[in-house]
Amino acid sequence: MITAFHGSRVPVKRFSRKYTAQGVFWFSEDKDEIIRGGKGVAPVNYLMTCKLNVSNPAGWEEYEKLGLGQIESRGFDSIKLDEDWIVFDEKDIKVLDIEEIKTASTIKITAEKTKKELKEEKSRRQKKTKAVRHLASQIDKIRKKVSDDLKSKDHKTQITALAVALIDKTAERVGNNSSAKDGHFGVTGWRGKHITVSGSNITIKYVGKSGVEQEKKFSDAPIAKLLKECKGNCGENSPVLITKDGVRINAKQVNEYLKDYDVTAKDLRGYAANQLLVDTLSRLKKPSDPDERKEVFKKAIKEVAEKVGHQEATLQQHYLLPDMEDDYVGKGVVRKVKDASEGNRLNRFEAMLERVAMKSQDWNGFKDDWQKKIGYIYEELFDKPANMPEISLVVSDQMLPDGKVGSYKDEGILIVSPKAFEQGIVDIVIKHELCHAVIGEREDGHGEEFEILTEAIGIPERFRD
Repeated sequence: MITAFHGSRVPVKRFSRKYTAQGVFWFSEDKDEIIRGGKGVAPVNYLMTCKLNVSNPAGWEEYEKLGLGQIESRGFDSIKLDEDWIVFDEKDIKVLDIEEIKTASTIKITAEKTKKELKEEKSRRQKKTKAVRHLASQIDKIRKKVSDDLKSKDHKTQITALAVALIDKTAERVGNNSSAKDGHFGVTGWRGKHITVSGSNITIKYVGKSGVEQEKKFSDAPIAKLLKECKGNCGENSPVLITKDGVRINAKQVNEYLKDYDVTAKDLRGYAANQLLVDTLSRLKKPSDPDERKEVFKKAIKEVAEKVGHQEATLQQHYLLPDMEDDYVGKGVVRKVKDASEGNRLNRFEAMLERVAMKSQDWNGFKDDWQKKIGYIYEELFDKPANMPEISLVVSDQMLPDGKVGSYKDEGILIVSPKAFEQGIVDIVIKHELCHAVIGEREDGHGEEFEILTEAIGIPERFRD
């Protein structure tokens, strides 16, 4: 029995498939992340504590290779993805408790807590970056070996090298027999009918993971020549990557081929996905405005996700280099894969939080003190009572519009972006939003009262927008 959590805008006493988008149920063991809105819906109004009566979960290996329906049909009752769970049958879910969450910010974010979370995130980023850097250091050697082995007299070596070359060119999964039986194909499962060769031009059309139709096109004379020979040795409905002796190349043989480089087929696919993003960003016009660059980055992510057959969120969270987005959106730089960064933004943010902790800065205390000060100043200026609600402070990007570093919501939520900490303007952002809180709903936006009040408390003019 697993204890996990589910966030929703409405209380859920009983889970039902008819109310799910994919026919499955998502849970996480990370309660705080759900409340903050980092997983699932945002904002979260209700938190369900549930018991998951599951005993045969699939993992990342199956999730990477198969669709949800395929995984369920193989007898798995759930999928475990790190601290997250996907459950197939509503009967395996028992709701133990329903907690009303007034806002995702009911958790008070302190410097120490944020620092701990950032360290955990930094560790994940470093692990991912280390893998990408290692492959980047080996990719030329692997490609040289593949190029040589495509001409090998040993047919098994030759066809295994062809499988690696195809993964490198298409960023497709290595594939397996079980998914191919269901009509979902990876590289080692491609049939003769999937591949068209015209000169050095290759087109591969097939159904990939989760039943998504794929079409890959590229030009490569040595690969085209060998693929044409392979097609001549098999029927339209037979696997292409098979030796003259009838040995079918599979994932185990591909990973064995790569073992000397401490690389797997999945690593190669991840590297290819990053390279595709670099190529896509380099091809697209780069705006001078950061907000416009953010839209271009989203467009590139969507394009690459479609090419590699991943959900956009999965691609970005589990495959792409940590600082790719920060470099492009913030600096206008397209970083090469071999120059992968471990996450400079996290390093800077952590260093800032260390300084905050050393000064014993309590941002909640700062917020409370300044709310009283601003309220007093407001009453002195306008000779009427200030609005003094109880305010919760949260550090989050999830609940903010693009480009905003702070916001105040009428239900008593003051949201500060991590970027405000990074830029050293968190105090100004808090004061700015407290002015909105003290004025309340008596005035729309940044009207006359807001301008007078922000000037009176010393907020620089450039931060009054």
